Amino acid sequence: MSKKEKAFHKASKDALRNKIANIGKSDFISYLNKEIKVYKMKDGDNFLRILPPAEGGDFSQDIYVHSFVGPNDGSYLCLEKNYDEKCPICVRYKKAKGDGDDELAKQLAPKKRVLYLVLDVSEKPQSTDALVFDSPSQLSDEILRQCMDRKTKAVNDISDASEGREVIFTKVGKGIKTKYQGVTLGDVYPLDDDIADQILPFEDLLQEPTTKALKEVAKSYDVEEDEEDEEE
Repeated sequence: MSKKEKAFHKASKDALRNKIANIGKSDFISYLNKEIKVYKMKDGDNFLRILPPAEGGDFSQDIYVHSFVGPNDGSYLCLEKNYDEKCPICVRYKKAKGDGDDELAKQLAPKKRVLYLVLDVSEKPQSTDALVFDSPSQLSDEILRQCMDRKTKAVNDISDASEGREVIFTKVGKGIKTKYQGVTLGDVYPLDDDIADQILPFEDLLQEPTTKALKEVAKSYDVEEDEEDEEE
C-alpha cells in the first residue's frame, strides 16, 4: 500500500503582515469582550460615525485601565475606578508612589480611556458592522468639543440616528509621540434601521477582571524586592 502523499500549504500573507505590524505590541488586552470587533486606528485620516447609546444617556463611556502591566504586558480594567472595589494593582501603585518610585507609579497608575460604538465610514472600512472604538482621553476631549457650537453654545448630538455626522481626525506619529490632529465633523450620515440591533450597552462590551488575576499582576512587581531580601 502506497503512502498517502501530503501537500504543502502556504502561510497566510495577510496573517503574517498583521503579525509584523504588531511586533512589540501587546496582544493581551483583557478588558474588552473577546466577541466584540474593535476599530483599529489608521495612520493618517480616520472617518468614524459614532452610534447612539443603547438606552438613552451618553454615547460614550469613560473607563479606567491599568495598561501594559505585569509579565504579559496586559491591560486590565481598574476595579477601584470602575467598580468601586479594592484593586490590587492600585494598592501596588500607591505603595510605589509612597516609596518615591515615580517610574513604577507612572506605569501602574490607572489611565482614562473612552469607549464608543462606531461605524468605520472610510472608503475602505475595516468592517460594515459596529465596532468598539477604544479612544485615548485626549482624542475624546477633542471629539467632545465638536458637540457644542462655539458661537451659540448649542449642544449638538453627533450620534443622532438621522442627523448625526461623521467624525474625522488624523493620527500622526507612533507610541508616546502619537498625536491626533484636525478633529472635525464631516457630512451628515443617517443610520440604516438594522444598525440599531448592533448597539449594545457598554457593560456588555467589557470584561471585568478577577481580583485573583490582578493580585498576580501586582505580585509580579515584588519579585526584585523578594530577591533582595534573600540576598541579605
